[in-house]
Amino acid sequence: MNITDDHIVILGAIYDTEGQALNIATFCQEREVPKEKVDPLVSELVANDMIETEEEEGVYFLTPYGYEYLEAYDYGEKKPRKEAFQDFGRLNEAVQEMGSSKALKRTTFWLLLFGVVITALMIFLPELFKADTPAGVEKNDYIMRDADSIRSESNVRDSLNSIN
Repeated sequence: MNITDDHIVILGAIYDTEGQALNIATFCQEREVPKEKVDPLVSELVANDMIETEEEEGVYFLTPYGYEYLEAYDYGEKKPRKEAFQDFGRLNEAVQEMGSSKALKRTTFWLLLFGVVITALMIFLPELFKADTPAGVEKNDYIMRDADSIRSESNVRDSLNSIN
C-alpha cells in the first residue's frame, strides 16, 4: 500500500486525540472534509491493519503496526500531518471554477487551431500583414506629395478672388 499524506493525517488525528480514539464523523465535521473522501482512506488503513474499530461503529484506534508506522514516518518536506486537509475546501472550489477537463481540452484545441491559422496566413499570405505606409525614402516622398497637395490660406484667397 502506498501511504499518502491524507492517510498520515488520519493516523495523526487518532494519535493526537484524547484516549487515542477517533470518531470519523466528528473528524469530518471539524475539518470540513466530506465523509465520502475520508471513507476510502479509512478502509485502506483498516485493510492494511493500521487502524481498527472495536465496539462503536465509526470510532477507530491505532493498531501496533499503525503506531510503528506513524512514529517512523519521515515527514521530510511533506506537509505536517495536521495540515493536509486544511486547504481541501479551497481546492475543491478552484477545481469547480476551472471546469471540467473536457472544457479545458476544448479551449486548448481552439487556441491551438487559432494559432495554426494565423501562422499559416502569415506564411502563405504575408501581404495581409504588411503596413500600408511606405518605408525609408518612399516615405519621405509620400510626405512631400501630401504637403504639396495642401493649399495654404493665401492660395485659397487668391483662387476665390480670381473667380469673382
